[in-house]
Amino acid sequence: MKTSDPLVTVLMPVYNGEKYLSEAINSILYQTYENFEFLIIDDFSNDQSIEIIKSFPDKRIKLIINEENIGQSKTLNKGIEFAKGKYIARLDQDDLCKKERLEKQLKYFIKNDVTIVGSWASVINKKSSIKTYLQYPTNNEDIINAMGINNALAHSSVMMNKKDVLSVNGYSEEYKIAMDWDLWIRLIKNGFKIENIPEYLLGYRLHEDQSSLNKDSKKELFYEIITIMSYSVSLITRKPNYNAYLGWKYYFILLLCIQSLDKFYKINNCIKNIFNIRGLFELIKLFYYHKIIRTPKIYYDVPIISIKK
Repeated sequence: MKTSDPLVTVLMPVYNGEKYLSEAINSILYQTYENFEFLIIDDFSNDQSIEIIKSFPDKRIKLIINEENIGQSKTLNKGIEFAKGKYIARLDQDDLCKKERLEKQLKYFIKNDVTIVGSWASVINKKSSIKTYLQYPTNNEDIINAMGINNALAHSSVMMNKKDVLSVNGYSEEYKIAMDWDLWIRLIKNGFKIENIPEYLLGYRLHEDQSSLNKDSKKELFYEIITIMSYSVSLITRKPNYNAYLGWKYYFILLLCIQSLDKFYKINNCIKNIFNIRGLFELIKLFYYHKIIRTPKIYYDVPIISIKK
């Protein structure tokens, strides 16, 4: 890396992100830490995303346009390859950064021996109003324990050491949605440390336009979760964690089954109510997570992915 290169690269993949894109870009351009490059890769959008990006005159913005849609995993790896910074900060096209995010994460890197540093997140709606908060595990040991159960980082909040990420070959292109969880697990297996700053430095947006909220994407997500959990069990050292791992794995398998049945056999709401599927899920969660585990509060409580009726 040349001495003139910025220390930080902000990496944002974009695909048809026109609705919230300007707000996301501005949240980066007005950071208190200013010496960064802003690498935006458009994944062959067919809306006004490219025009919106080009409307910002800031020289720190570097726009790359994919010649075809290649998906987020490949786009992220392309961004890591082109990034000039020693550290890469992620942000999704619909999320927001607190203005001091980059400054605080960079200071954390300088003071601590870590490969990834994330943060807590505020959950915001389409109007950018805060609806709730996400508090992830903060220290490396708790994150390792949590990873066997679910993703313990907000992907859009992380700043990562480029060299360390490249040493494990970046994101796996086998995953379309849970590629970040897979990357964290591989970094942990190779001895790299991951921590979260206990501050709300990210505004994580939940809205009806997210592709991950549609039924087909949920099915894909559940499949990827089950696949990742099948090999992440080696991270779990405590027996209570192993029981939690089994409980949540079975939980997601059931969710996947219900999604498949909805699509291929068109089970109606009446039959669902007879079998009380939601109640069954809650019973399984209660049994595996709260009864078998004697001290559940020390473990990461997995966010529930609800199924639309």
